[in-house]
Amino acid sequence: MAATPSYALRGTVGVVIAHPDDESMFFAPTLTTLGRRGQRAAVLCLSSGDFYGLGQTRKRELVKACGVLGVEEDDVVVIEHPKLQDGSTEAWPADVVSSHVHDFVQKFGIQTILTFDEGGVSGHSDHTAVNRGVALFLRTRAVTRHTASIAEGSGSSSSSSTLDAFALVTTGILRKYSGMLDMPWSLATSYGPPLGAFFSSCSARIAWAAMAAHHSQFVWYRRLFVIFSRYAYVNTFIRMHVPPPPLPPPPHR
Repeated sequence: MAATPSYALRGTVGVVIAHPDDESMFFAPTLTTLGRRGQRAAVLCLSSGDFYGLGQTRKRELVKACGVLGVEEDDVVVIEHPKLQDGSTEAWPADVVSSHVHDFVQKFGIQTILTFDEGGVSGHSDHTAVNRGVALFLRTRAVTRHTASIAEGSGSSSSSSTLDAFALVTTGILRKYSGMLDMPWSLATSYGPPLGAFFSSCSARIAWAAMAAHHSQFVWYRRLFVIFSRYAYVNTFIRMHVPPPPLPPPPHR
């Protein structure tokens, strides 16, 4: 495994996903790299993937797969919420996602969040809902901290509570299924704005082993995905920018 980050991820890294197996299909290069560096990573999975009644099985598979990727069992959180159901015809509410992200960040002392971008890699509605929920959490947190700093008269927040967030870049279909061939292009374009980090793997072996732990999901097309998908070999992330809180009104004269 080789990693070439153009941005050093700080502290405990929290990976926020929608379903069990997202971590193996999309984030394997990053999680494995962090594990080999000895940097703690935690995974928040916002559903158990219970669409076919396999929720309990899929939760066990997630823990096993995370172990392959270097994430401890105690650092894996799976949410069971009636409004966050796999295969739901209704979009996941951003405020519900945001609330669970908040609890996750607090519990593990997360300093860096990694999640899907607005395209969700595959365009899956649950993936894009995760992005919206994380974005709402970041905006709410920024406003809350800004308001608190004004109330305290400091005018700024403590740098010790700074939280970074990056979104996994969605590519076009040709790059998505170019496998290892995408690595040079990703590396060449991953330095400087707007991209924030780059992680690569020399093979899909670990991603395959992690995905194989999801025995109930390891059907033929997912096997092909691991072989041909760039996400088994490389992850590129873009920084999630939070709009600054509104300026306070000018003082009355």
